[in-house]
Amino acid sequence: MTDGTVDSLGAKPVYRTVRVSRLYEQIVQQVEESILKGQLKPGDQLPAERDLAQSFGVSRTAVREAVKTLCEKGLVEAYSGRGTFVTNRNCARSSSQRSPPLLLYALMNNCSRQCEKRSP
Repeated sequence: MTDGTVDSLGAKPVYRTVRVSRLYEQIVQQVEESILKGQLKPGDQLPAERDLAQSFGVSRTAVREAVKTLCEKGLVEAYSGRGTFVTNRNCARSSSQRSPPLLLYALMNNCSRQCEKRSP
């Protein structure tokens, strides 16, 4: 991909580095969109890790990383032996209602407690 810029001599185009998103980031994006569109509502349980991996066509490791990221964003809470549930918080609404340092603290504090409960 090029943005049409040329180098200082005007001879060759200058290219930007292409960034390929990781699999877990694509999963996060899809689940986040489902939550924001209302397809997944607060209290809904996500499918089991194995089922999500099969649905997305990825490894369970990618699903675990996606769940961890969703937890860090405050969109889901993961409970060992119980499952992963959509939270009552919407990250877009939460960030507009709280100051950034408080939001960051709340997310870090809550996620560290919830995500540590998950078994490896």
